[in-house]
Amino acid sequence: DAADVMDFEYMKALRCVANEVKADFWLMGEVIHGNYSMWASDNKLHSVTNYELHKALYSGHNDHNYFEIAHNVKRMIDNCGILKLYTFVDNHDVSRIASKLNNKLLTQALRQSFPTANNIGVQTCNRTVGGIIGIVDKNHI
Repeated sequence: DAADVMDFEYMKALRCVANEVKADFWLMGEVIHGNYSMWASDNKLHSVTNYELHKALYSGHNDHNYFEIAHNVKRMIDNCGILKLYTFVDNHDVSRIASKLNNKLLTQALRQSFPTANNIGVQTCNRTVGGIIGIVDKNHI
């Protein structure tokens, strides 16, 4: 929680210690908005939450504005490059996706597209390959 208020030098030191203790230790932080590459990088956190895409997923579907989703993904790539962002449809800080979607049939489709186990143990990333958002688990990045 609240990685956006953590000191960057502390994150760098934490990353060094984590790498020494266990090479595949995964550091993830919650960042609500901003340039995610400030927190997720080769020398800080491995990943941060992607709240911006979360919002675009439900509002784009509700408004049939798929440009919103595509624009969000493109903006993330333009601003941050290909980052391993934690993309989600539900978490403990937001209302459940079923309560946000006008078309309730999309609920299961989105949950299956972005699977989580109560947001534990599943890493997704925004990776565009032919314009498709792909899901990649930590062991295949």
